[in-house]
Amino acid sequence: MTGRTEEEGGREENLLRIAGDIGDQTPVSWDDEIARTPGLADQISGLRDVERLAAAHARIAEELLGVAGPELIGSLLSHYRIVDRIGSGGMGVVYRARDEHLGGFVGLKVLHEDRVADESARTLLLREARLARSVNHPNVVTIFDVGESEGRVFIAMEYIEGTTLSDAIRVHPLPLSTFLNYGVQVASALHAAHEAGVVHRDLKSGNIRVTAAGLVKVLDFGIAVRTSVGPMETTMTVDSVYGRAGVIAGTVPYMAPEVLRGELPDRRSDIWALGVTLQEALTGRRPFIGERMELEHAIQQEDPAPLPSTVSKPLRGVIARCLKKDPGQRYQHASEVRAALEAIDPNRGGSSRHRLIKAAGVALAALFIWWLIRPLPLPPRPPKYSLLVLPSGNGSGAQEQQFLADGLTDDLINTFARLSSMRVRGRTTSYAIAHEQEPLSRLARKHSLDLVLESSVVRIGDRVRVNVELMDARADSQVWAQSYERPIREVLTLDSDIALGVADCLKLHLTSAERARLEPVPPVDLPVYQAYVLARNLAADRKYGRALASYAEATRLDSTFAAAYAGLAECYTERLYYQEMSPEEALPRAMAAASRALEIDPTQASAHVALAYVYGAQWDFTHAKVELDRALEDGPSSAEVWYGRSLYFGVLGRPGEEVEAMERAVSLDSLSTRYATELGLAYLNARRVDAAAAQFLRVQRDGEGDETRRAHAYWARCLVLQGRALKAVAELQGSDGTQGTAYEREELAYALARAGRKADALRMIARLARGEKGGLVNPLAIAAAQLAVGERESAFATLLRARKSKDPRTLWIGVDERFDSLRNDPRYPELIAMQVPPGT
Repeated sequence: MTGRTEEEGGREENLLRIAGDIGDQTPVSWDDEIARTPGLADQISGLRDVERLAAAHARIAEELLGVAGPELIGSLLSHYRIVDRIGSGGMGVVYRARDEHLGGFVGLKVLHEDRVADESARTLLLREARLARSVNHPNVVTIFDVGESEGRVFIAMEYIEGTTLSDAIRVHPLPLSTFLNYGVQVASALHAAHEAGVVHRDLKSGNIRVTAAGLVKVLDFGIAVRTSVGPMETTMTVDSVYGRAGVIAGTVPYMAPEVLRGELPDRRSDIWALGVTLQEALTGRRPFIGERMELEHAIQQEDPAPLPSTVSKPLRGVIARCLKKDPGQRYQHASEVRAALEAIDPNRGGSSRHRLIKAAGVALAALFIWWLIRPLPLPPRPPKYSLLVLPSGNGSGAQEQQFLADGLTDDLINTFARLSSMRVRGRTTSYAIAHEQEPLSRLARKHSLDLVLESSVVRIGDRVRVNVELMDARADSQVWAQSYERPIREVLTLDSDIALGVADCLKLHLTSAERARLEPVPPVDLPVYQAYVLARNLAADRKYGRALASYAEATRLDSTFAAAYAGLAECYTERLYYQEMSPEEALPRAMAAASRALEIDPTQASAHVALAYVYGAQWDFTHAKVELDRALEDGPSSAEVWYGRSLYFGVLGRPGEEVEAMERAVSLDSLSTRYATELGLAYLNARRVDAAAAQFLRVQRDGEGDETRRAHAYWARCLVLQGRALKAVAELQGSDGTQGTAYEREELAYALARAGRKADALRMIARLARGEKGGLVNPLAIAAAQLAVGERESAFATLLRARKSKDPRTLWIGVDERFDSLRNDPRYPELIAMQVPPGT
């Protein structure tokens, strides 16, 4: 489109679209077209001549080749009386027919007469029917029958009176509310197909029909293929998709880049086609235009046509994500597209939500909203390399320069976590493996490592020098080495330079977004960097109060240091998590710090995670999802991001996805005791008590510090849930209020109650209740023990009090197995009703 105005491009698009309709034998409304583009009257007149020639050619084909044509009108195939012709395609002609047995009309797709004897054509028609019939959804055409009559093979399907989406947008694009309504329905249909293991492969505006009432139906599964229902695995072969000649089937303007390259399609290629269709419906123009070769090049190499400035940022984001060149960066489920469109539509969550509230009460409506918030994207395709960044060496040996080595280590880990082709291990694992005195090849086998990055840093006056070496861990051989020297104010540029050097050495394909994330940050003064590194070290040791002070000092010295603000936000959420701050104090501060970080640098994944936590603590899961989406884009290999995703899935009662995300976090930081404990809790939420018990035992055996005591407490809960309450009491008996951790005392109260020791349990509950007022005791622990001793009213009072005080721990009431006995209580919906802010 270089050198042409937008108006000229629009005219060319119209001409190409009209030519395509003629080729597809789609009727063209010439008066409307001339009115729409009066400057192209001569060209349109020429296209009318082409249409006449095409129609004549079709009539000759019908006569010479026996293609099903007008002679079938009025005839009877089986018990279907053909009334008139609707359209045609490569496989056959579609008619409107009357069902003489049941009455009413059906759509009848009749195989071309010359192909009836072709067994492969008959097989394809039967496959189309089977695939379409396997997708049972109101937005997908329903298949009624497959048969043969009078030498004709046919499919009888639902007759949909209305117009195609391509016709609906021919004169002008759709209004926003209509667009969102149609988009949600198409995404729903596509999700249903994918859940049934079907990839459509030819989704486009011409294969979408809209009734007068606004009901959308997805049609034409003629080239659809069956896949496995698993994440991205496929049972397809090249022959099954493209045929023996390897010809790519489909409609080029809607084909995904990978399909044009000859790769096997999957549901993400359907999501690309959905993105094309959405942009076409919104603007009246497809995002890529041109002749065949030019079009294929544009789809694979160029950016889509820009959307008008009037299109909102959230909607731009939805379409842009559908049209990512890399399938791993697109939405991985059509249900995610549907959820994103629903979140934008101001009419959703308004009248429909109020109807739910009126029908089932506030809390029940909220429960439905939980389940209507669709999944986050599935993980990107597995990273290419598993990388360990060893702690950087302090080349000077001087203790006062150690902060440079510590800072470079964390910077490198965080930077490599931004690359989808890397699976970089977390900080805890990095420092732990560094202390293992074993050969590199053995460490590689033990920890599943491909590459190890070693570095050392030394300060020379006002400059800093870094030596880097990349090792093939399994072969214990050098792959690449480089030295860098920079002014000390540019120390934060080193990690990006090293990452780019590694990427070039390994010939990694970095997307434009990844390269943008590797742009060096502005220089920082040495005192700022020292305060920042100190804060990170303190936070890693969970000394969040002191870490906050150091982060605050860094931001005071440099108000444009985004990473320091992100660290502040993370510390506030951690202090809330560990009950060191109240929600009223921590949440607004975390929100302000994270927002400031993202205002300076929108790619700060940890700031997005902190914002997601803030939104989640306020029961606003729509915005939490948006932030976690962005965090995943900016940190696909970050254990912190996957941990955040696990919490999201957990509180929404999606235990399978919670476990999957937490297992991913553990795989990225496998020696983190905290993440190992959180995985045990995810197993508990999934009601996999035996797996949880085994996980907590592993933490106690392999971990160290306070986290092992926390794992010990949760292991005792597993014993109770396994029916071994007396053993749990024996394990925790030393926790009498002066011994043991708070977690162990909380679990002891529950174990005593379940062991039938009511008097002891009540004394422990009273002791816990004294600490509840200061937020030091989890109200869920008190309520669970109260419920176990039969004090149902007290348990309800405890939980309601915690809910009213906006304690974020009450997010887990609807998930925790200890409260299963409350599910049928009429007060339960009020207890778990979520407060969803207006407009979300």
